[in-house]
Amino acid sequence: MDDYKKIQDMIAEMEREIIDLKTSHSIAPVVKTFYDSITPSSTDPITISYGEGENDIITDVYTDADAVLGEVSDNTQQIFFSSQASLDVIVVSTRPILSITQ
Repeated sequence: MDDYKKIQDMIAEMEREIIDLKTSHSIAPVVKTFYDSITPSSTDPITISYGEGENDIITDVYTDADAVLGEVSDNTQQIFFSSQASLDVIVVSTRPILSITQ
């Protein structure tokens, strides 16, 4: 009889763990992100200027063309862009984006 009770307790505990994993939690996001976009008119490098902040600058670029991020230097970063057509370049970062220029 004791084994039956232990098994029932184990099953109940596993069910609670599964429900906890499936239930969304009301926790604020740990990382806030910012975004902006530009439609380049040439293949000249694009320059992103970031606002001040304590977070590391982590940036990603979304486009249908070739785009490579350069290194961050003094709250600016370049995107090396190559496309035969004018395609939007969307930039998402952990820092506020002050401007995107070409």
